[in-house]
Amino acid sequence: MKPLLILLLLPVIYYVLYINGYMISGSKSAKAFVGKNRGTNAFWTQFVECSGELKKVAKFRKSKEYKFNLNAGLADGSVSIELLDKEKQVVMCLTPESPEGTITVDKKQRYYMVYKFENATGTYELTWE
Repeated sequence: MKPLLILLLLPVIYYVLYINGYMISGSKSAKAFVGKNRGTNAFWTQFVECSGELKKVAKFRKSKEYKFNLNAGLADGSVSIELLDKEKQVVMCLTPESPEGTITVDKKQRYYMVYKFENATGTYELTWE
C-alpha cells in the first residue's frame, strides 16, 4: 500500500516543485551536462554536444525592470534562452549574438525560462539584476 501511495504522490510533488521554480523539465541529449546555481541571480552551465530544450518556472521577488546578460563561450552549435510570459509568448530572447536584454516583470505573474540547445558545446553564464 505504501509504495502505491508514494507512486501516486510523486507527480504531485514534482508539479509543486516545478511550479515554484525548483525543478526543471524538458528533453535534451548530451555527452556531458553540468549546471549550477551561482547565487540567487545567476546560472552557469557547461555542456558537450547538447541538443534539446529545458524549461523552468522563473520566480521574481520584486516587480521591477531586470537586466539579463548571457555570457556564452561556445565552441560549436547554438544556444538561446527565452523568457516567456504566462500566455507562453516570448518577451525576451538571448543568444550569443544578442546577449543582453531588459524587461519589466510583475512579481505576481508566472514566467518561464526556456533553454534551447542545438548540437552545442561550451559554457554559458546567465545573470540578471
